[in-house]
Order: sequence, then C-alpha cells, then structure tokens
Amino acid sequence: MIFKELLQNCKWVNIAETLTKDYEEHPEAITAFKNIYFKLLSYEPENNPDGMRICVELVKGFDDEEYHNVFGLDSNNGRWGLDFIPWREWLGYDVELGDLSPDEFSAHAIWEMTFNGTEEQMEQKKQELINTASKISNDKILRSDTTCPFCEGTGKNDNGDDCFCENGKLNTFRTMKD
Repeated sequence: MIFKELLQNCKWVNIAETLTKDYEEHPEAITAFKNIYFKLLSYEPENNPDGMRICVELVKGFDDEEYHNVFGLDSNNGRWGLDFIPWREWLGYDVELGDLSPDEFSAHAIWEMTFNGTEEQMEQKKQELINTASKISNDKILRSDTTCPFCEGTGKNDNGDDCFCENGKLNTFRTMKD
C-alpha cells in the first residue's frame, strides 16, 4: 500500500489525537496539520521507481527519551532521510506499518514531512543549504577524522546496527579563507 492510500483509510480525528499526545501540539498547530492532511488527500502521488518505503521505528534519543524515527528504506534496504523530499513523492512511497495503526503511522509521517515547514518553506530552506554548500566548496576545506560520538568508535549503534559513520570515524569539516 502506498502512503496516499493509507491516508485515505485514516480518520483525521485519530491522527490529530496522536499528534497531540506524542508531539504535544497546540490547537493552532493541529489546525495547520489538518489543512496539510486534506491537501495531501487532494494530491496525485508520484511514481516510485526506486521502491522506496516509509518506515517508523521507536528509538531512544540521547536523553533516553523514546521518539518515533521516520525514514526511507530503499529496495536494497539502505536507510534514507526523507528531509526535503517533495510531498507528492512521499505519497507514492510504500509504507511499512510495523506495529503502528494506520492513523499513528500517518501522524508520525505527516509530522516528519512537515519538519522543515510547508512545501514552500522546505524549498526555500533547501535552496539556502545549496547556496551555503556552494559557498563552502569555494573555500579551502580542511578535513579531520574524529571518533564518532554516536557509536564511540565501534561502528555499531546501541541497537547493534551499523552506524552511519565510516569505521568509527566521523568526518568533520571546517573552512578557511586564504
């Protein structure tokens, strides 16, 4: 099932309940999410030739508080952040509900897809990042390998999964002008 089909089978009141309970959203924010939900229902989903799936997992943060991590999983089981992905693409992605209800899954996905704001705000932030990266690439870049603070150099996270770092090293960059 794709995300658009899942949304069509959900009830807004249940999604709103999860947003209020898990994210402590205020009534004004819930109204904005409601408008986005109905906007999503009006969109046509884009094709998903890469077989991307939306997944949600419960994880512990640095402060040991649990939260729902939303990510993409490609056909080779590679994990991807879904930041800055156009909403119509999200709608065409397959979903892996896990042990969440369709309403709970949809609430977490909607919260994640709006993390950078509306589509217009997201596009503006994306352009700002591109401009910053372009500026940095015109400067001299010094690289130093440091021990990854997420896996403490082991290459494995707390769940025993591979960390995103390179063999326990996290590449950091700083720029210097001539």
